[in-house]
Amino acid sequence: MLIAAICGRRNMEITEKWIGQSAGGKVFREARALVRLGKVQKLERKEVERALIYQAMVGTGKRPIRVVVKVLSLTHVQNQCSCMMSRKTGAMCEHAAAVLLASTVEAAVETAKVKAVEVA
Repeated sequence: MLIAAICGRRNMEITEKWIGQSAGGKVFREARALVRLGKVQKLERKEVERALIYQAMVGTGKRPIRVVVKVLSLTHVQNQCSCMMSRKTGAMCEHAAAVLLASTVEAAVETAKVKAVEVA
């Protein structure tokens, strides 16, 4: 599963493998569980001049968390999440990784729909 986009003049492919490497093993496993449980809602993706911006509500606990992830390049990612890990370390948390992972799943579903229409 991948998302490819032209940001500025760079071609960025956001894959499940890249998300795992960026987030780290434990965070990635937790993110995958959030996606499998359907905890990522209202996912939006926007391309701006030099970045891809992903936004979603990630439902953990009683109140969902609003998460924004800005991918400026494959080596520069900014995430805004109110969870303790993100606020304390600034590292990619499981919520941000889940948003990115859900976007690759959504892109794969859209690709499958397009291929099904082409075949029909």
